[in-house]
Order: sequence, then structure tokens, then C-alpha cells
Amino acid sequence: MVTKERAVELVEALLSRERQESPWMARLPEAAVLDVKEHALGWLVTWQSVEYIRSRDIKKMLVGSGPYLVDRQDGSIHHIPVTTYVGESWEELYLQLVRGADRPIR
Repeated sequence: MVTKERAVELVEALLSRERQESPWMARLPEAAVLDVKEHALGWLVTWQSVEYIRSRDIKKMLVGSGPYLVDRQDGSIHHIPVTTYVGESWEELYLQLVRGADRPIR
């Protein structure tokens, strides 16, 4: 079982690694964990620019990125695109693509 604290550590490490390894991420403002919410599948970890977190100035916000899901069972990290997250179909997709669940019959 992955704890909330461990989920934050995992996402912070991922953000740091991505900033170091990705030319695209290196051009963005430094990012940090903004919020963590418990979910049946794990921990939903939202992230944002450090400048926004400190100032709450919306001009400093990063837009267009969704949260990470840290799987409660194994600690794996999965990005949820913002359009999928807002559409609320992400849970079904996650269960199908990551956990191999059968498609629900409709």
C-alpha cells in the first residue's frame, strides 16, 4: 500500500527527473506538488508551477496538464491528460489499459 506521503515523494522525484531529462520540461517554470486527493485507485496528485503555488497569481499557472495517479497497489505513476480527467472517463480507461479490466457491457 502506498501512503499519501510516498505518493508525493514519487511525483516530486518524477517532476525533478523530467525537468533534468526533457528539453521541453526544462523550458517550463519549476513545478511542484500542489494538492493530493485520495481516490479508490490511489492518489491523485496535482502539480503546478512553484511561482503559482507561492503567489496564487493565475498568470503564473501552468495550463493544459492533468494530474498524476499514483497507483495505491504498486506505486506506479500514470499521467492523466487534463481533457480525459475533466471528461471523467479516465477511471475506466485506467482500469482497461493498466489493470487489464474487461470493458463494461453497455
